[in-house]
Amino acid sequence: MVNRRFRNRPGGRRALRAGLLALGVAALPAAALAADSCAVPGNLAQFRAQMLAGINKKRAEKGVAPLTVDKRLQDAAQSQACDDAVKGIYSHIGLDGSKLPTRLKRRGYPAAGALENTGMGNDDAARIVAFWMTSPFHRGNMLNPKVSQAGIGRARGSNGNDFWVVDFGRGK
Repeated sequence: MVNRRFRNRPGGRRALRAGLLALGVAALPAAALAADSCAVPGNLAQFRAQMLAGINKKRAEKGVAPLTVDKRLQDAAQSQACDDAVKGIYSHIGLDGSKLPTRLKRRGYPAAGALENTGMGNDDAARIVAFWMTSPFHRGNMLNPKVSQAGIGRARGSNGNDFWVVDFGRGK
């Protein structure tokens, strides 16, 4: 149970891995580290529905077709939210160094044209969408008419913050 000792310390996982490597012991795979450390809020399904409804409302206001949920995008987004929660920062880079195209390809989803919004905080879905609408980059992702599908993830970090990720894709 050495692993649990490091769970709530910033950089603890990296320090543990570095120490194991220095001793010549193989480090734990990044996916295993995220899987045993990711706390998922109990209202995840409700949050996902509210987030999708909020994004689709903004898309409708701009005359853009609504997004539908794709399970592969949902899995990729949840995995990244968990990775972010473990790291304690929001990022587009997974614990294993992966970027969005790699994470989507692992799930059999086409990576061409895929986009990602990430964030951190304990806001509700409406406030997150409103905040993203103030950012040209995030607004562009949400209103992009070339994407037709989305997946939404949320995880709670040991720092008490929630980490949320929306992955957007073209499908096919």
